[in-house]
Amino acid sequence: MTFRSILAASAAVLALSSPQEAPSSLLQLRHVVSGGDHQVQLQDGSAFATLRLNGARIPYLWPVVGPSGDELTRAFPMETGRPGEAGDHPHHQSFWFTHGDVNGHDFWHDPDCRIAPDPASAPEVRLTPGFFEVEIELPLVWSAPEAPSILNETRTYRFASRQGVRLIECESVLTAKQDVTFGDTKEGSFALRLRPELRLKGDVATGSLLNSSGQTNGDCWGQRAAWVSYETPLNGHHVGVTVMDHAMNLRHPTWWHARDYGLVAANPFGTRAFEGKDSASGEFTLQKGKSLTQRYLVVLSGSDETRSIPVDELKKLWSWWTR
Repeated sequence: MTFRSILAASAAVLALSSPQEAPSSLLQLRHVVSGGDHQVQLQDGSAFATLRLNGARIPYLWPVVGPSGDELTRAFPMETGRPGEAGDHPHHQSFWFTHGDVNGHDFWHDPDCRIAPDPASAPEVRLTPGFFEVEIELPLVWSAPEAPSILNETRTYRFASRQGVRLIECESVLTAKQDVTFGDTKEGSFALRLRPELRLKGDVATGSLLNSSGQTNGDCWGQRAAWVSYETPLNGHHVGVTVMDHAMNLRHPTWWHARDYGLVAANPFGTRAFEGKDSASGEFTLQKGKSLTQRYLVVLSGSDETRSIPVDELKKLWSWWTR
């Protein structure tokens, strides 16, 4: 079976309603063009996520809102002055995918390295009949100064909302326009910057971190795991953000650039950066014309219980998603 048909046919977990039971209007789309910033907004009775394209150095989702109605990623640098938010790392834009060394070009930091919509192909937004109800497909081009076309990318975001759990799948198909080497650096790759309460340190930080291997908090940084999960009490309940690495991804289980200040990033290229200089290099070369596919799942949860989602259910969800 294909990955999509598995999702559509599998029994739901986490007490999620089946696709047949879900109302067809569960997720609503709204297209907005404002000030040159094309946006795709999704709602599930309330705000869910907004994809921002033009006018940005890279595509990103913001805000990203959990089932409790709380924003779960940081607003800075898109918006300033939020209580408790730090103004560090302005290149951390809520929910994004880049890498810090692509043929020597720094797509993580450098404002002149861009991932932009392909002018030859329009983005597609469609309703889908399977488990994921809305799909946004973006044709993108990675370009740097004096390197106008390094990679073509087809990035697909898929969204679902099921009985108090919201899920966002991000699938990236990278196709090399020339031989492309992803360098061994900790600065990458699929990343979220979380709201301040989900941090492990800071003035308003009340968060905790757990990975699929059972490691917690600061012990999770640079470790390999199938998933990592941040949790915190917030506004009288518990909220969580879990990021999952697909079993078919390069070098699964991936390394996690999971910081105590709220950055969480899955990085399959940073072997030496995470494990030390005596390790083999994690650089990876994608030959011209070849493609690399990476899939990640973000689980947004909220509950009145002591955790926003039980650990056993996270394990079931990862197994169901990746089989």
